[in-house]
Amino acid sequence: MITSSANETIKRIRKLRDRKFREESSSAYVEGIRIVVEAVEKTVDIERIVVAESFATTQRHSEVLEQILKKNLEILNVSDEVFRSLSLKDRPQGISAVVKQHWTSIEEIDQRIKGLWVCLWEVADPGNLGTILRSATAFGVQAVVLIKGGVDPLSPKVMRAAMGAHFRLPIVEMSVAQLVHFCREQNTPALKILLAEMSSAIPCWEMDLRQPLAVVIGGEAEGASQPLVETADEKILIPMPGGSESLNAAVAASVLLYEVMRQRKA
Repeated sequence: MITSSANETIKRIRKLRDRKFREESSSAYVEGIRIVVEAVEKTVDIERIVVAESFATTQRHSEVLEQILKKNLEILNVSDEVFRSLSLKDRPQGISAVVKQHWTSIEEIDQRIKGLWVCLWEVADPGNLGTILRSATAFGVQAVVLIKGGVDPLSPKVMRAAMGAHFRLPIVEMSVAQLVHFCREQNTPALKILLAEMSSAIPCWEMDLRQPLAVVIGGEAEGASQPLVETADEKILIPMPGGSESLNAAVAASVLLYEVMRQRKA
C-alpha cells in the first residue's frame, strides 16, 4: 500500500498530466470505472492499474477487481489520499490505469464501402474532442483524423470525456495533402470530402450522405483552414431556425454524424 504522494511511481503517474511527458513516455492516464473496464475488455496494453484503498467496498467494485485479477495485470494499491492526489475529479471513483499509447497508421485504417471518417482541424477544447470521439464511436465512424494541432487526444480530460472511445476507434494524424490523397486516390471507393460551414453551404438533410464520406469539422476559434476550404468537394451546414450563429464543434459533429446514420438506415 503506497501512502505517500511523494512516492516515485506516483510522481511519474502524476507527470502524465503533462503532454511532453506523455509523448516521451508513450503512456497515458485514464480514470474511472467505465473507462478502466473498457481498457481491460479491449485488451489495451496496460502498464498498471491504480486502486484506492476504499475502492473494493461494494459488490460492483469487487467484481471489477476480480475481472482485473483474471487478466494478471499489475495492481498498484494506494491510500485514498494518494489517489486523490492523482485524480482530476472532484469525486474520484478510486480506480485508474496507466496505458501505453497507440496511434493508428494510415495503412491500418479499415476501408469499407460505406466509409465514414471524421476529420478535425485544431479542435482545442478537451471536452469537445472527447465528445466528438464518443459520438464517432456511437454513430459508426471508421476513423477519426486529426489534421493539425489542437488539444492532445490523450490528455486526461479528453480521455475522460471520450469514455473509452480511444479503445474502440482508430485515431490517425494526417496533413491536408495526405488526407486529400488518401480520400481521392488511395481509398476505394473515394471518400467525398465534406466541410462543415455556416454559410454558402448545402443543408445537411438536402445532401445525399449515403456515399463514402470524410466530414471535416473546423476548430472552435477560426474554423477550418483555407487549404481545407479549397480542397473540400462540398460544404455542408446544419440549419438553425432558432437564430444561433453557430454550434460548438462537438455538437456540430454529433448532429452531422447522426444525420449520416439516419440516411444510411432509412
